[in-house]
Amino acid sequence: MFYCPNCRGEVERERWEDGLHWVCRGCAGRTVNPRSVAFVSELWAKVRNGDGVFGRACPACEKPMLTVSVPSGAGWEELDACKVCQFVWFDPEEFERIPVAVPTKPKEEPRELPQKAKEALAIYEMQRMGEHTGPEPESGWKSVPALLGLPVERDDDEHEHHAWVTWGLCLTVFLVSALAFQNRYEAVKAFGMIPDQIGRLGGLTLITSFFLHGSWAHLLGNLYFLYVFGDNVENRIGWRRMLMLVFAATIAGDLLHAAVDARSSVPCIGASGGISGVLAFYALAFPDKKISIFWVSRYTRPRWIEMSAWAAFGLWCAMQTLIVMQQLAGLGRVSALAHLGGVMAGAVLWLIWKNSLPKPEKKDCPIRSLVADGKE
Repeated sequence: MFYCPNCRGEVERERWEDGLHWVCRGCAGRTVNPRSVAFVSELWAKVRNGDGVFGRACPACEKPMLTVSVPSGAGWEELDACKVCQFVWFDPEEFERIPVAVPTKPKEEPRELPQKAKEALAIYEMQRMGEHTGPEPESGWKSVPALLGLPVERDDDEHEHHAWVTWGLCLTVFLVSALAFQNRYEAVKAFGMIPDQIGRLGGLTLITSFFLHGSWAHLLGNLYFLYVFGDNVENRIGWRRMLMLVFAATIAGDLLHAAVDARSSVPCIGASGGISGVLAFYALAFPDKKISIFWVSRYTRPRWIEMSAWAAFGLWCAMQTLIVMQQLAGLGRVSALAHLGGVMAGAVLWLIWKNSLPKPEKKDCPIRSLVADGKE
């Protein structure tokens, strides 16, 4: 989600012949990839040397852009460039006055398939998996997240208690985020967690940021993980401890992010820090549960890959570590530090509570039962 540095309106993506443009509908300003600009070498030489002054915030990372002078058909233009995101911002009419390397006009988006055709292709893809090697394909609603590349819990156990906290949090987060989408910028600015203002609203933004999301994909992805793995954890530890786990992990994730990037003024939002704590607790409490992933590769047939919850969690943590390295280098907009902070909180609470948790019931083997009863 990008914002115009002039009017703070949300910019929209357009596909042009030279690549992607993000255009503000309010003031007609835009940001483009600098490769489309004819004087790109001169421009970035000045940016690298710091030959300019810092001014407005970058639409992507919110860090100050450097204003540099570049030649145009009518003399010189003052352009803003972000060294981190490598974007160039053009004010209204500036883009038309700057020489470009290739023709720039909107490119027609490829026509999308009708919804019924998409559904038919999805069904066909699932049926074609009949010749696969590995676990049987999922059926019902699980086939939808599987086709989207999300992990699927293989063996669903009947729960002794209803997961009221998990369901209630899913519903509350969905409603709050959906309402905030009506005025996303103001909601994030008011209730997002800002590292250099960590005590804002008496520290409540450490919690309010949990209920806000940047997009529908961000929201629905988080809700999926909370719904699928949260009910198992809540059934094991109870609703009170479930609340403690979610919000302790949320606060720990926010604090770790703020500690590493204390000077940042970019608001942080999302429930993923708290959900990361739930995932850590799930992996420690149910290490042998089976997780399936529908693997699609250009080199092999689509197939299911099955692994233990502990192995899946280990791969996820490794991926978060790589993202943290990118984050520390100033790249990306996902706070993996918040994820790892949530993981730490989940692991600590597991160590504190594990001896007081009820032992999971084991399903007896029929032969073992016969021996125990003295039968042959």
